[in-house]
Amino acid sequence: MVHGFGGGGAIYCRMLSILREYFHCITIDMLGQGASGRPDYNCFTFETAMDFHLDSINAWMESKLIGHKYYLLGHSLGACIACHYALRHPKDIIRLILMSPVGVAEIPEHLEYKVV
Repeated sequence: MVHGFGGGGAIYCRMLSILREYFHCITIDMLGQGASGRPDYNCFTFETAMDFHLDSINAWMESKLIGHKYYLLGHSLGACIACHYALRHPKDIIRLILMSPVGVAEIPEHLEYKVV
């Protein structure tokens, strides 16, 4: 579960009490937010900023979940990051779940999607 800008994984605490009945849930704090570390941040373009976040998520995922497929949920800016992560690692993702996504254009007509 990837949180939005300025948040932390704790924003999901109420949801976890319900979701944990059905899933093994993991929330993360994005670097520089929540209770995470504060590494140097020298990103001046969208691409370098996205790489910064995607590389850190991927390093963590590989250390904890290697070989396992999973659902990926993102909220707000976390949904944008989750989309880009899923594009880089499509074989790892069972389903991508976006909650109030930002930076996501209108859905193309040819794309199939499910709203629940």
